[in-house]
Amino acid sequence: AKDWGVLYDDPIISLESLRRWKKEIISKMSGGLITLCKQRGINFINGRGKFINSNTINLSDGSSISFDRCILATGSQPAIPKQFMNYKLNVMDSSEALSLKEVPEKLLIVGGGYIGLEMGTVYSALGSRITIVEMMDSLLPGVDRDLVRPLYVKLTKEFESIYLNTKIISISRSGQSNCVTMMSTKQHIAESFDKVLVSVGRRPNTQDIGLEHTNIELDDKGFVKVDLKRQTSDPSILAIGDVAGEPMLAHKASHEARVAIDGLDDESVSFENRVIPAVVFTDPEIAWCGLTESEAKIK
Repeated sequence: AKDWGVLYDDPIISLESLRRWKKEIISKMSGGLITLCKQRGINFINGRGKFINSNTINLSDGSSISFDRCILATGSQPAIPKQFMNYKLNVMDSSEALSLKEVPEKLLIVGGGYIGLEMGTVYSALGSRITIVEMMDSLLPGVDRDLVRPLYVKLTKEFESIYLNTKIISISRSGQSNCVTMMSTKQHIAESFDKVLVSVGRRPNTQDIGLEHTNIELDDKGFVKVDLKRQTSDPSILAIGDVAGEPMLAHKASHEARVAIDGLDDESVSFENRVIPAVVFTDPEIAWCGLTESEAKIK
């Protein structure tokens, strides 16, 4: 427990110890991947690169790499809607929430998806008074209601407020607090919060990597368009993981990688995402695999 930041003698939460434990876990995982690369004879280069054409990438150190085929796996980052961009000092994303130096007394979480609920569960356990605001009519939109219902019942007891069918109208700074105005179908709400966490999804890392110098096509959300073999519209480039679209899950990306490599060997393979398991790390946890009931009804 001490390694996790929990100290006894009148239990307190040590955020410094908690952050240190988190960094150690991340370091072990990333270091393990680098070790695997070395064991398998993979040349690992740490740097930033940009495409200058469909077969060449320039690196930040001035060198370049030429290739016959490339697999693009640049991942994603938290999305911050434009309406929050002017209030960056008042707003944090999920990555920043994992490095917070103090536990806010009152925390507003914008977005009732899996990221928002997971962060709300953690910060509630750390002592924050949590308010969730979700523009849809339920938490975890798209997930079967029989899974969400018991979680919702528990969260209504643990969180201070859960506002559904509600949008953020404005946010402004008043001293050390954030004054937030919200509008639902039933009421106008104005409250103050110590911190605001925006967790309304993630966006693909397709900007500033030189894709305009290739023949890659993006969809209307910025994801790279791929076929069932993970081939892009550029014959030299494939794409896997978050950058290639939903679901944004690590095990989905690993499976895509196998499909992409097998496809390069001209094997008859294709990627199907119908049976990818998903887990929401709340309390209680919920998980599912395959089509949800709502998806099945649509089909």
